[in-house]
Amino acid sequence: MSDGFWATPLDLEHCMFKSITEWVVDYRLKSPIDRGAVPVPVQVVQGFVPSFYAGPEAPDQDKAPVIAVRATQGYYQKQSGKCEVNIMIMTWDDDPNRQGYMDVSNLMTRICHHLLYFVKIGNFVLTDDPIHFMEVVDSFKDFFPYFVGGITCQFTLRSSSPPPMMASLGIVVKQPQIGIEGGQTGWTDVTIPPPQPNLVPESPDEA
Repeated sequence: MSDGFWATPLDLEHCMFKSITEWVVDYRLKSPIDRGAVPVPVQVVQGFVPSFYAGPEAPDQDKAPVIAVRATQGYYQKQSGKCEVNIMIMTWDDDPNRQGYMDVSNLMTRICHHLLYFVKIGNFVLTDDPIHFMEVVDSFKDFFPYFVGGITCQFTLRSSSPPPMMASLGIVVKQPQIGIEGGQTGWTDVTIPPPQPNLVPESPDEA
């Protein structure tokens, strides 16, 4: 992550990870480690769900329920950019009535509503683009007893380009100086002369 600027896609991932962790802190769902005997909190991760082959640091349990947050694509322009965030949700429920999909739906709804309520996550602002959500269903593979869903949303990114000079926008800039001896009236950007709305422009003959 960047230090102090908080403007990169990875910074956005981290801010979303922290926010979603708070939004779902009260959820308790079934886990395959004990076949749902004791509901467990939802694990939120930045990036990918850790693999079973991640080594001794990886928890010795199945990776559900879990939410993974990734900034997957975007673009930069001179003044700003846009980044798409994918939020993957996976839950587990071996009840044959297959009502476990409701857990995914509830989590998707909770996250979408919080995004729309807060709009600003860290230094990033949600764009006006639609928030898409869907349950993942594969006609060739039955995920049961796992249920999978996803959310995609977009945020603005800061650009490294400096802002345009205010004078180039037709704005007369007056800024008082601070910390300098008295008597200073401040500096004025004279690139564009101040407007004279009550004076008739001189004709070439009068010049």
